[in-house]
Amino acid sequence: DARLGWLDRQLTKLQRRREDLNWPKRIILVRHGESEGNVDHAAYSRIPDSRIRLTERGLRQARAAGHALGSRPELVGPRAPFRVYYSPYMRSRQTALEVVKGIVMAPSADIQGPDAKSANTD
Repeated sequence: DARLGWLDRQLTKLQRRREDLNWPKRIILVRHGESEGNVDHAAYSRIPDSRIRLTERGLRQARAAGHALGSRPELVGPRAPFRVYYSPYMRSRQTALEVVKGIVMAPSADIQGPDAKSANTD
């Protein structure tokens, strides 16, 4: 059928374009951990929404999410490079930082950055 041939050609073009643009093969979304606003809704009347911070529990949750990702080398690691995008809201920035810490601290993590060598030399 001519329509299936056309559709197949379009899908092939999209696949080539994706490869040319170096699009990610996987996108993993992580919601922020427990925040002051989750625990105390009145916090929103005292603190601007963008400045609401994570609770201690929220920090642990974010680090645990990173640890879970770091224990999966097929998701993040030398063979699966990753980027972290986050909103400017404080709880989102805190979550991103703790997730990356959790990834790096995971037992099976083999993350190497530009400073990995210098950081290990005394």
